[in-house]
Amino acid sequence: GEYCGYRGTVTEVTSEVEAEEKRLAHYQHFAEAMEAIGEGIALYDKDLKLIVCNEVYRRGFGSEIYSHIRPGVSMEELIRTDAKAGFFGALSTDQDVEVKVREQMSLHHNPGTYSEFQSLDGRWLRISRKGIKDGGVVVTVTDFSEIRQREEELAQSKEHYQDLFDKSIQGIVLHRD
Repeated sequence: GEYCGYRGTVTEVTSEVEAEEKRLAHYQHFAEAMEAIGEGIALYDKDLKLIVCNEVYRRGFGSEIYSHIRPGVSMEELIRTDAKAGFFGALSTDQDVEVKVREQMSLHHNPGTYSEFQSLDGRWLRISRKGIKDGGVVVTVTDFSEIRQREEELAQSKEHYQDLFDKSIQGIVLHRD
C-alpha cells in the first residue's frame, strides 16, 4: 500500500465550547447563591418531584430524613417521611400521618400559601410555596424561632405590666415625651 493522504472535515466548535463554559459558570454562580441564602429553598417540578435544593433546606428537616432529600424524590414521600419522624408534631396513628400528608399536599397544590408550625425540636418554621410558569413550585423554609420568642417575651412583659397596673392601689402616671 501506498499512502494517498487522508480525508476529513473540520468543524469550528469554539463558540459551542465557550457557550458551555459560560453556562457552567452561571450554574456555579447560581448554586453558590442558593447556598448563601439564609433560608431553605427548593425547586419542585410540575409533578412535585425535587429538582434542586440548598443545604439549609436539607438540614432544616432533621437528620431522620436528610438522606431522603435528593433530586427526583416526590414531595409526598418527603412529607410522609417528615410526618412519621415527628417533624409536624406527634402523630399517633398511621391515619394521623395520612391526614397530615393530605393537608400538606393540598397546600403544595395551591402555591402562594404558607404554613407555620413548631417542630418537635422546638423550632418555629414557616413554609412558603410559590408557583412558577411551568407548574412547578418553589418552596422556602424560614426558621423564625427568634422572632417568635421575642413576641412571646413581649406578650409576657405586657401581661406583667397590665397586671401591675390592674392591681395597683395607687394611681400610675404614664408620661410620653
